[in-house]
Amino acid sequence: RDTAFTTNNGTGFNGNIRALNLTPNGQYLVGGGFGSFNGASHPRLLRLNGDGTLDGSFTPTVNGSVLSLAQQNGKIFAGGTFTAPTNRIARFLSSGATDATFNPGTGVDTSPPNAFVVNANRVAAMAVGPDGKLVIGGTFNLYNGTTRICLARLTDSNLNFTAVSRKVHATGPFDINLPLSGAAGVECRTGGVNNDYQVVFTFAGAVTLSNASVTSGTGSVSSFTGSGTTTLTIGLTGVTSAQRITLTLAGVSSGSSTTNVGVPMGILVGDTNGNGSVTSSDIAQTKAQSGQTVTGSNFRSDVNVSGNTISSSDISLVKSKSGTSLPPAAPQRSFFSR
Repeated sequence: RDTAFTTNNGTGFNGNIRALNLTPNGQYLVGGGFGSFNGASHPRLLRLNGDGTLDGSFTPTVNGSVLSLAQQNGKIFAGGTFTAPTNRIARFLSSGATDATFNPGTGVDTSPPNAFVVNANRVAAMAVGPDGKLVIGGTFNLYNGTTRICLARLTDSNLNFTAVSRKVHATGPFDINLPLSGAAGVECRTGGVNNDYQVVFTFAGAVTLSNASVTSGTGSVSSFTGSGTTTLTIGLTGVTSAQRITLTLAGVSSGSSTTNVGVPMGILVGDTNGNGSVTSSDIAQTKAQSGQTVTGSNFRSDVNVSGNTISSSDISLVKSKSGTSLPPAAPQRSFFSR
């Protein structure tokens, strides 16, 4: 036992300690049901220095027990039975002030109130995953009004995003949506001599970016722009056809949270109907639209991205790719670690 540490605690806590977290600079976050420390009022959440003395600069306020703690980017998540400053889950700045940018809405709740036999409405465990998202566990069946039974994963709403593959045709830019999970969106248009493509990410709030890379498949990132805004534009080169790739953004930060995000993308030149293979139906579709001005409803058939109409050169390109297809998608896997 480190007697110097316990001596500096003085009379210690007058109630239970339910959570203990070591900070990067060697201090200790302490949560529980206690009301005082060393004879002075410091209810439920405090921070000790490395030698066991109280850090008086940390002054949070919660009105119920703190049962779990986690840290991310210098900020402190707390979970428990409290209803203020927010309902059973809150985030604090290093000073102890409530972080007003963290908005759990109605927070953690149980409906009906007797849905569990005992100990309802509490966040008893939490951890920040390698993807930067916070996982919480406890006794609840609602998070911000959405059904979640005892386990939920949270993300910073500013990091919510959509992604598209964008090509600029003679009549304007047209986008192919890239699903964030499941089947990849299929880019059917040519990348030109260097197999160049462009993926545009749109976030709910302004973000910064550390790096971008193709983490599976053939291709590389040639450029990225937009760091510090809501729109990140990633230039790709050397992306050959008939493959699936994953484009990953590293160190995406909203200022409050930092994570890596990725999006799958299928590249199959000539797959005008987006079903993962180039067949006679793609050829027939392109022929039927020959001579039409390129619009938002038929741009997939403008596979050569040239001129303002769909032409014989588009038909020839689709024909030349007949019989090609995307490789099978890798099986989806889920992992849980403790």
